[in-house]
Amino acid sequence: MIKKVTILPIGSTEYHGGHLPLETDWLIAKALSERIKEQLTDSIKVFLLPIIKKAPLSASKLSPGSVYETPQKLIKNILKAAKNCNTDKLFLLSGHWGGTMKSTLTLAALEVYNKYKIDVYIVDIFSAIPLDKMEQRYFGHADELETSMILYLHPEKVKAIYKKHKFIPPQKKTKHIHYLFAKDSEWHISYWGEPALATKKKGEIIVKTMVESLANAIQECTK
Repeated sequence: MIKKVTILPIGSTEYHGGHLPLETDWLIAKALSERIKEQLTDSIKVFLLPIIKKAPLSASKLSPGSVYETPQKLIKNILKAAKNCNTDKLFLLSGHWGGTMKSTLTLAALEVYNKYKIDVYIVDIFSAIPLDKMEQRYFGHADELETSMILYLHPEKVKAIYKKHKFIPPQKKTKHIHYLFAKDSEWHISYWGEPALATKKKGEIIVKTMVESLANAIQECTK
């Protein structure tokens, strides 16, 4: 018997350095979800719910075009979407990440489970990034990774100015301190990493590698 699962793609509408579209995160979530569905066609029936396009923001909350969603509202929207889940396993796949988002997704998963009694899984797409295929070696924002992925998925949406964006290091971290929210922090920066390192070929390799890895993980959860 073919097993059935549901994927809920989630993203943000957020400023991405001026060279990537505001919809970068949800475009990535949508593309990965659709490709995972294709990858699993022979063994698992995958249902895709309509994508959620707004999420809590920290780094670019005040940047041009960004649309902020409170954690409470996102949880409410996930509950509303989950109501249409017709399988007993729901996978939350977000193209938007960070401490606030992970906490919100965890709370949402608990709410969904308690209300609908379905198994809920949070898909960590960033753990599937093939860092060995990148020069940057870490995940930033509107950086080599995201720029490469959008160059591959939607090249018409990438502005050529990415080639001139110089390296900006990620926010400094202090031992034992997880996150810093302060007036003198670097959260106002529109990108961090090095977008100029991005190529369409890297994007293709990254997307295909992530899809295969995530599809295998989802399949493992159905056993």
